[in-house]
Amino acid sequence: MTIKKMTRQEEHDFSADPENQMPQGPARRRNSKLTELVPVRFPPDTLAKIRDAAEADDRSHV
Repeated sequence: MTIKKMTRQEEHDFSADPENQMPQGPARRRNSKLTELVPVRFPPDTLAKIRDAAEADDRSHV
């Protein structure tokens, strides 16, 4: 099975279609608020790979 990667325009068109905006499954409530930031640090080589992947995928890496 081959999965075709969507272009940015295809992603936008998919999301803009009202049929694709219908909720899937039952509603869920969070038990608690997300109130605390958790700092995450990556080794420099991992961070470089993340930035390269984000750039290759036309995503923000800031």
